[in-house]
Amino acid sequence: METESTCGKCGGSDLHAGTLDAFQPIIFRPTGPNEFLPRSVTVLATLCAGCGEITVHADAGSLRAFHTKP
Repeated sequence: METESTCGKCGGSDLHAGTLDAFQPIIFRPTGPNEFLPRSVTVLATLCAGCGEITVHADAGSLRAFHTKP
């Protein structure tokens, strides 16, 4: 997934890519009986320096691996 080139809130273009960390990267881990563990999708973030808006999205590489059965 390609990140946006402008902020969805203010329209600014001073965007900075990164991750949200709490001593380690935040991941999406599904729940449910049909999910294959240990599967996780890395969550990436983009910060707008103009208004402070932070948006999050899944890392495309880990999303593809998530859909591949072990």
